[in-house]
Amino acid sequence: VESSRGMQFPLLLWQQEDFIVQDEMNNLTLGLFFGMLVVLLLYNFFLFAVLRHRLYLEFALFMAALILFHCQLRGISLRFFWPGQIQLNASVWLSSGLLSMFCDVLFAAHFLHLEQRGFPLLKLLRLTRWLALLAVFMVPWLGTELGVYGLVLLTLTATLMLMISVFYHYQTNNRPVQLFAMGWVVLVAGVLILAGNRTGLLPVNL
Repeated sequence: VESSRGMQFPLLLWQQEDFIVQDEMNNLTLGLFFGMLVVLLLYNFFLFAVLRHRLYLEFALFMAALILFHCQLRGISLRFFWPGQIQLNASVWLSSGLLSMFCDVLFAAHFLHLEQRGFPLLKLLRLTRWLALLAVFMVPWLGTELGVYGLVLLTLTATLMLMISVFYHYQTNNRPVQLFAMGWVVLVAGVLILAGNRTGLLPVNL
């Protein structure tokens, strides 16, 4: 195993037949996951092309960055796109994570109309967003360890501020905001788990 950053490498012994079955199931699950993201990306890009509403473009860009991020996270890019390029993979992993966070915050702020509603933490949220974009170009100089902690810190800050904004402007009669709030709770939980795992605070378990 070769990596430029800390990683978990749990080992499990398999019978060959059991491994083949499990590997096929894993590939099927990944295919469904990435297929869903690609459909969302294409659907929103098509809506943007027809309606010219920038909200759809921002969501499509978020999906694109998220797909790239998960390709790095699950080793797909290193296996198929640039095999053996360990340092490149580490840089793209951090860059795509920061870029997905930038696009996510951009989309969420416009979707929730935070500027029009006068969200009190809007300036801090914007600062976090632009720092993430700046960090995308700084990844080669930040180093892997500093880059990972920067990604975790910026992502946690942005997601928690957006969680506050969701409930700050929560309206019981606004169905889109209700669904957005439900989705954001899941996202924040996932970010906290991933951040804890990548910084060594949470162990690998089922």
